Amino acid sequence: MRLARFIGVDGPRWFLRGVIGGDAASDPAAAEQVEDLFRSIVVVRGGSPMPPRDLIPLKMPATPGSA
Repeated sequence: MRLARFIGVDGPRWFLRGVIGGDAASDPAAAEQVEDLFRSIVVVRGGSPMPPRDLIPLKMPATPGSA
């Protein structure tokens, strides 16, 4: 058995889900760092239709810190 926390953000026509494990699942200081990272994620869904529960492709920014 493992301790885990599930977090999510519901946006317009998308839902971002995260699973936090390890120290961040129980240590508030470690959890704060992971939650800050989660808050910094930018979702660009696009305008084309997608089936429900279809995954939005993940793309990293060209340079760190840029969206």
